[in-house]
Amino acid sequence: MWAHGVAFDVDIDEQWRFREAEGACHLERTLGRYGEVRFVGEPGRKLHVEVLPRRDLFAPGAVDAVAETPEWHPEHPERWSRGELHHVLGGAISAWDPLATTMMMDLFAGRSVLLEQAAWFAGDPVRLVLSPVRFQAAYARFAECYQWLMPANYEDVARTRVAFRPGQVGLDEFQQRKLAEVAEYVRADADVVRVYVDGHTDATGSERDNMRVSEQRAKAVAGWLAQCGVPEEQIVVRYHASRYPVKEGTDEAARAANRRATVRLEKRAEDALAGV
Repeated sequence: MWAHGVAFDVDIDEQWRFREAEGACHLERTLGRYGEVRFVGEPGRKLHVEVLPRRDLFAPGAVDAVAETPEWHPEHPERWSRGELHHVLGGAISAWDPLATTMMMDLFAGRSVLLEQAAWFAGDPVRLVLSPVRFQAAYARFAECYQWLMPANYEDVARTRVAFRPGQVGLDEFQQRKLAEVAEYVRADADVVRVYVDGHTDATGSERDNMRVSEQRAKAVAGWLAQCGVPEEQIVVRYHASRYPVKEGTDEAARAANRRATVRLEKRAEDALAGV
């Protein structure tokens, strides 16, 4: 509950606006009397978000980004810390991906994004409210303009297999790069609503040990996806030991095929019904 300080909310008559200018895609909205927020997508550059104040009230230093569900939202009351935006006294507040896309996806999901920091003049807190009201229509036009952001086709990343060596539970550099590409797609596609991560082992060893190893593998993959910007609340972690082999047999080829974690993306129901 916001009990003190200075809060800037949007005017009820304001709405998110899309425009294309100088080869860039803009999604923007006025923040009451404070100024304006805009997401900017440019060819060859990561998504960027910035707040342009009429008069900067924040103290020097980073500004916290928090996602919060409005009272009408089915997830209410929930609140998530998203990270920090760069801020210099008297200047804009800004962030690049992955935070910029996380903020955009929160708005798409109907969550408010709050920017909070102490005021430079008294130390009292200042809060800017980025409202999700009237966001989706403008976002649809922005996404169409910015479609080249997508790093891959959905079919390329909808199902991803991560192979593990015997006894391996952490991720090597190659696996991290592979999963970072999946995370980049998830951040770019607002229609992805769930990311299922399943850990598996071969049949060597006891069932108890295999369950522990499959759990560690799944959590390593999920943790890296989250570190790469996939919202943790989107990720579903499961682990199965050796119960679901993809290749029968006890030779090394079969064991190697079964030592794995899988990542499966799920889109909104209307997209799945449409065959997307």
